[in-house]
Amino acid sequence: MEKLYAEYLLPVCSPLLLTGEKPLKTPEDLAKHTLLHDASRRDWQTYTRQLGLNHINVQQGPIFSHSAMVLQAAIHGQGVALANNVMAQSEIEAGRLGLPV
Repeated sequence: MEKLYAEYLLPVCSPLLLTGEKPLKTPEDLAKHTLLHDASRRDWQTYTRQLGLNHINVQQGPIFSHSAMVLQAAIHGQGVALANNVMAQSEIEAGRLGLPV
């Protein structure tokens, strides 16, 4: 079996959050924003711990029943999502999602 592509998680948000009142320029800036969660995947804790950001409260923020809803919330500026790169790629290429850190 041949692997077609590599899947991984990456933070995404509305491009407006990248340059807004509290711009997302470093991983530490995540503490100033709402984290959006997928009910089937709670990976913010793993992601922030890998970056040594143990002070960020990853338990807060809305939980959505489907990953597509998480992406839509991020597109509409409701917070930062931790998204599958394959699912988010077209939205990133279209400029509807930005890569904050």
